Amino acid sequence: MRSKLALGGLAVAVAFLLVTNPVVVEAAGQITSKHIKNNSVKGKDIKDDTLTGGDILESSLTGVNAATVGGLASSALQNSVIRVPVAATATASTFTKALPTSIPNGTYLVTINVNANVSAAGVGVFCGLYVAPGVGNALMGSFGSNYGTTGTFSSINAAKVVTVSSPLSLFCASSGTFSTPITVYNTSEITFTKLDTVTTTSPVARGTNGESHSGSAPRP
Repeated sequence: MRSKLALGGLAVAVAFLLVTNPVVVEAAGQITSKHIKNNSVKGKDIKDDTLTGGDILESSLTGVNAATVGGLASSALQNSVIRVPVAATATASTFTKALPTSIPNGTYLVTINVNANVSAAGVGVFCGLYVAPGVGNALMGSFGSNYGTTGTFSSINAAKVVTVSSPLSLFCASSGTFSTPITVYNTSEITFTKLDTVTTTSPVARGTNGESHSGSAPRP
């Protein structure tokens, strides 16, 4: 019984000294990083969610994936690209290809690249992207450029920012007849690159020597 009382009294005395001794109190308030052995403090010793941005060296965070960036999920920050091949077609004066309905609505940078054999030199081919095949105005499109020693190859290329809100079709028409793809290349396809933000700016006028002019002031 006496030993228990002695131990209890000792514990009380030690606690009293720790609280009231100014040397001990001051030492506790002056513990700095030099008093802590490197790699001795573990993650479990730090309260969760207590380290903020100012306490972390951002450049040291390698291989760390943030759950969100600016409130957006990581999947929303990846530009998805949808490639739609243009299959070979029989010789004809027109051609229609319905694009997959699985293309989600949204804003895309759309590129059209169609290569064709034309029936004769000088025969033109136009390809465009339509909501209804060949009806109304094309959302985008281009006339082909003929090349080759006989001028019977045509390459139709176009690129434009397009907002997709309904199923689309590729429609091509010729002043003669044509077939795709040409026998030399097999690169006919349409690509859709998803865009998150589109900013429109005013065009910059350029002089005859290539210099830029952003205003309407006359050249000296």
